[in-house]
Amino acid sequence: MRGLGRLIRPFRSRVALRVFLLCVLCSLVPTLVIGVAVYTSIAAAGKEAARAQLQDAAKRYGVVLNERLKDAEIALAGIARRKLAEQWAELSHGESTRLTRVTLTPIKENIDTKLSTPHHEAGAGYIHDESLQFVRHKGRPAPQITLVAAGHDGKGMLASAVIDPDFLWQADLAATVGVELCVWAEGQRLSCSGETIGAEEYISEQWQLFLQSHYGARDWTVVATQPRYFSEAGLATL
Repeated sequence: MRGLGRLIRPFRSRVALRVFLLCVLCSLVPTLVIGVAVYTSIAAAGKEAARAQLQDAAKRYGVVLNERLKDAEIALAGIARRKLAEQWAELSHGESTRLTRVTLTPIKENIDTKLSTPHHEAGAGYIHDESLQFVRHKGRPAPQITLVAAGHDGKGMLASAVIDPDFLWQADLAATVGVELCVWAEGQRLSCSGETIGAEEYISEQWQLFLQSHYGARDWTVVATQPRYFSEAGLATL
């Protein structure tokens, strides 16, 4: 007790006490400033990393969708060319998982001068005048693809099919924990996969899938969304 009294005795003066408190405060301020600066820097880096992750998820899903569109187009062209060659034109198991409502209409007149400049797809022959529009299938929006497959003799086959939404929209290859992946076109939501976002505050990033030049269709916007609390969960431990 006597030792404690000796420590307190110098601060019985108000001036001395104020000087002591001022010294303590001055020593704490740099620590607080540095702490706030470090926290702010970590928070900014965390948000930037979360947005980069969302951008990557949107891009990966967009690339997958583009590959599936091309896959479905090649499958439809292959069916049309088999019909042109008077071969078996029924859908194989692989084609039936991609396409439905397939219609094939022979073009009687020579098509070489009536269509756009063709391009060649591996395994599908020459393809002209691809187009894309939306219909309802299985209660969901699904793209209907139309094209003309041309033979070497000038004959052609007008082919149309709906791309199965279960095949097209599946996001398993691009899924990320805590992220919802949605596709929009012309203000219409075409599909949402992954986590369902119900949070009031969220962050999102998007990626454009350009379709105008190939299909004459409006571009699709792939949006990846994540609750803000999910991306900031790591800061709660600091």
